[in-house]
Amino acid sequence: MAEQSVTYITKDGDVIDSIAHRVYGAVFGAVEHIYSNNPILMDLPAVLEAGISLKLSPYVSSTQDQQQTSFWEAIK
Repeated sequence: MAEQSVTYITKDGDVIDSIAHRVYGAVFGAVEHIYSNNPILMDLPAVLEAGISLKLSPYVSSTQDQQQTSFWEAIK
């Protein structure tokens, strides 16, 4: 699949840390990456309600030898 942004729709009780871990395989740096692509999160509580649309773009984790993390299958 092409390396492109995808939309993730939150489920009731989602938190950014768990989304980052599930989608990118890491939390360090990925949480900030999600927040930078979704500034609306700054105004929302830590525990998210269902139905919030988040933009998830490809992310290269420095803790994974600069290899592109494949998260496309993780969010299907």
